[in-house]
Amino acid sequence: DQQEPSPWRDGKISARSSESTDEADEALRTAEEKQAAMQAIDDRARVAARRC
Repeated sequence: DQQEPSPWRDGKISARSSESTDEADEALRTAEEKQAAMQAIDDRARVAARRC
């Protein structure tokens, strides 16, 4: 499961193409951030479960 580098993270896209992709970009970013947060919580829960 390899993650591809997100184009907006290196600043190439978000700076240039601020026409109609902004909202889609924002939605995608939000979704990925939520996923990353949930993954982090999941990892912490697993570590905590191991300690018990």
